[in-house]
Amino acid sequence: MARLKPGISVEQAEAGVTPLWKSVRAIELQSITSHNQRFRDWFVAKSYLTLLDASRGFSPLRENMRVPLLILMGMVGLLTLMATANVGSLLLVRAAGRVREMSVRYSLGASRVRIIGQLLVEGLALGLAGGALGLALSPLLTKALIALITPTSAAEDISPLSASPDRSVVLFCFLVSVGASVLFSLAPIVQFYRPKVTAALKQQTGTGEVSHARFRRITVGVQIGLSLVLLVGAGLFSRTLRNLKSVDVGFVTDHLLTFQLDPRLAGYQPSAVTALYKRLLETFSTQPGVQSVGMTDDPVLAQSDSTFSIDVPGYQPQEGERRSFEWEHVTPAYFATLRLPLVAGRIFNEADTPATVKVVVVNESFARKFFGRPEQSLGKTFTIGKVDKPLSIVGVVKDAKHGSVHDLFLPMFYTPIFQDAEPGSVAVYIRTQQAPEQAASAVRMAVAQIDSRLVVDTLQSLNAGIDTTLISERMLSFLASSFGVVAAFITAIGLYGVLAYSITQRTREIGVRMALGATRGAVVKLVLREVLMITGCSVVVAVPLSIALSSFVKNQLFGVSYSDPKTLVFVVLTIGFVALAAASLPARRAVRVQPITALRYE
Repeated sequence: MARLKPGISVEQAEAGVTPLWKSVRAIELQSITSHNQRFRDWFVAKSYLTLLDASRGFSPLRENMRVPLLILMGMVGLLTLMATANVGSLLLVRAAGRVREMSVRYSLGASRVRIIGQLLVEGLALGLAGGALGLALSPLLTKALIALITPTSAAEDISPLSASPDRSVVLFCFLVSVGASVLFSLAPIVQFYRPKVTAALKQQTGTGEVSHARFRRITVGVQIGLSLVLLVGAGLFSRTLRNLKSVDVGFVTDHLLTFQLDPRLAGYQPSAVTALYKRLLETFSTQPGVQSVGMTDDPVLAQSDSTFSIDVPGYQPQEGERRSFEWEHVTPAYFATLRLPLVAGRIFNEADTPATVKVVVVNESFARKFFGRPEQSLGKTFTIGKVDKPLSIVGVVKDAKHGSVHDLFLPMFYTPIFQDAEPGSVAVYIRTQQAPEQAASAVRMAVAQIDSRLVVDTLQSLNAGIDTTLISERMLSFLASSFGVVAAFITAIGLYGVLAYSITQRTREIGVRMALGATRGAVVKLVLREVLMITGCSVVVAVPLSIALSSFVKNQLFGVSYSDPKTLVFVVLTIGFVALAAASLPARRAVRVQPITALRYE
């Protein structure tokens, strides 16, 4: 944190601190020996320090959620466009019944500006009323949304998300309401811009003119297409969340209670930390229902990493090849607690002390990368940076993900935490027989009995911790699914309105057909033919469009392709079902038309 001197701009300050920054990087580079010249140029010469405006604060959550929120805003835009087209179509249907009214107004001397003004005022009143209702409901709905996407273990008073809209949100919603109102008001305005006054006054103007009917079909087709795009996005994000929750991370996450501890914050000297950790391990192991306890200085699946550059004797890296790998300091029971299987050799034991040979356990990816097979890596050595004493490989364990569930299985290595004379803060993992939440209070009491100054931080089950890292995926899945459902509902309303109006306009035609011997099945086919035509054309256009749009969010997907055929088939079938459901009531009304009544129609 820094405060600029008076009269100094951000650019001047950056220019002033850049030499210091580059000198610090040059000093750090001296401890990195295994990278090529390209990396060295990037590390110093092409490295820059950027000063950020502190008025916005610093939030990793903002950066993590920036892309998901942009995707959701795009979906909101599509949904708003659908709603606008839907209301415009309904207003056009309503306007068809006002042809005589508007013709009377024109005949009495009303100008086009006056008529257009009236229609705009009606549209604005409708749109602003809807916007006001949305703003009134938004705090309640947003609070419920935050509760759904935020893990249950997070306290409400420390949540970084707010349910109260600020001035910019209110202004944005006002502008959207006005813009949407103007757009859906254009449909009746166009219809009444050049009315056929004489024919309307004689009641000779049909309310179902070809151009207007075509416009209504087009708007419904647009709604069907946009709802298909939204449903495809919902399907992809839902499958992504499901895949992330079921992915194999390499160890057993159930029945694991975890928390973090830093004795230095309680005043412990580094020399006393090792004895404290051993006492804690012994205490936790004797708790009822506890199977095993392990510690590490680098928490797993918590979006945390600690990579170091290594040098393997006899191995020649390729140009640009990564040489930094994850390094964890762990206790001997850590592997058993996580149920991380041993593949070859042995794990750590109490005999691995600061006075003995430095030992290391590597994972399968590490062994295969540098030595071919896990068994061939036993007894081999490597060094970390410029460390003089080499590390001797004594064991190989199964691959496990470290940073997050998104990660691939990458090479990593483990060393005994008690071989370091002064271990730092740790993450503790306790495997329980009962549900982890039931053991939480016993853990707090055990720590308090040893030393009440120790702070138990982030006490939760490991699965709850994983859920915390999936907040953006959970938000995308839930909101995209909600938008898809709303879009399908809007589509059904629009399609129902167009079909119901079309059947009303064709009542006389249907009566004539039935009088001439047409069966009810033929009438139903007449209705379904229109539905299938509109839906089919929309699907043909929307499927390639949805694939193209989904390609822009492929980095947000996991375990599923942006052109996943299962999702596309399911969405197309869903759209077909919605269309048939929307057409069922108008079709039923059509087959109930009595020929005598229909021939008297109008």
